Amino acid sequence: MHPNIIPSSHPLAAVNDVFNAVFVRSNAADELMFYGRGAGGLPTASVGVGNIVEAVNNLLLGDRGRIVCTCYKQEPLIPMGEIVTKYYVRLLVDDKPGVLALVAGAFGKNSVSIESVIQKRSMGEIAEVVIVTHRAKEKDLRKTVSLLETLPVVRQIGNVIRVEGEL
Repeated sequence: MHPNIIPSSHPLAAVNDVFNAVFVRSNAADELMFYGRGAGGLPTASVGVGNIVEAVNNLLLGDRGRIVCTCYKQEPLIPMGEIVTKYYVRLLVDDKPGVLALVAGAFGKNSVSIESVIQKRSMGEIAEVVIVTHRAKEKDLRKTVSLLETLPVVRQIGNVIRVEGEL
């Protein structure tokens, strides 16, 4: 479970206010969405934190917890590093010539292709840059982020969010 950017045409984009929804893709039933009123901010946060604690405990114990099998096709779980998707990356960088070339080089060195780059705004000597990648492996994007963190022209990596579908 992780945050994703979804297109405004996706059914989940219409979920508002106190409503919650779960969108499921399955081989047997195609796409399903379960929708209803939520419990409110505090109960939802409490359950969310509980789920995270349970997931961490399961990882430490090498256990799947309540998920005991993927029985439908006996498919192995894909390691997170092998997941392929697009990414939205927001950076604060020095606003001077050559910076975008250095940033693009970090993506290229790790086999992550850039789909689009937008310089959102300039704040004195710092610029906000948003990059959307083509589909890439999670492990390659992680290596890219690690390399970006070492570049002296990169002041901050604000967001790294997976993108589901087309924006």
